[in-house]
Amino acid sequence: MSNSNQLEMMERIALDLEGVERALASSFNTGSEDFNTLIRPLSEAGGKRLRAQLCLLIANAGTSVEAERIKIAEAVEMLHLAEIRRGEETIHKHKGNKVAILSGDYLFAKAFRIVSEMPHMEYLKIFSHIITCLVEGEFMQMEDVYRIDQGIDRYMTKTQKKTADFMEGCMELGGLLGGWSSDEIMYLKRYGHAL
Repeated sequence: MSNSNQLEMMERIALDLEGVERALASSFNTGSEDFNTLIRPLSEAGGKRLRAQLCLLIANAGTSVEAERIKIAEAVEMLHLAEIRRGEETIHKHKGNKVAILSGDYLFAKAFRIVSEMPHMEYLKIFSHIITCLVEGEFMQMEDVYRIDQGIDRYMTKTQKKTADFMEGCMELGGLLGGWSSDEIMYLKRYGHAL
């Protein structure tokens, strides 16, 4: 890829990310101002948006539709925000576990709503897989809080479920958005998993 092509791609991704930020801000404007106050800081904390960027990069390298890739990247970021809370003081410290659980449920539901509006069912299958893996990894992590004998295999399984499977899914989503072939998507998934 030439320097001019690389710059053009970086500019396209930057513009897409601006669209993702606008979409997130709009999604975090609910009918409840108390709830808005709780969830807006999750998005406003920013971050690298690595998962969204990977998805957008692969989608842009193919034949994607702008509105679709921004929506999928928005949904990817909602999943990530629901999972790690962007380093902000967690909601459960301020409002309790019930509110924290409802906030995470809201983000998962919003992400699913976005994905359900996409033209292909395959997107929904990938999101379901990502969320299943995230939840399984979280349960394993809770079980292992005080276990010093968990071993490397157990640690790697948790890491796979919470991180590798998510990255793999982002690459697969980008490949689907970009119209990549099934063989190419298989390689993209492998790369995302290893990343």
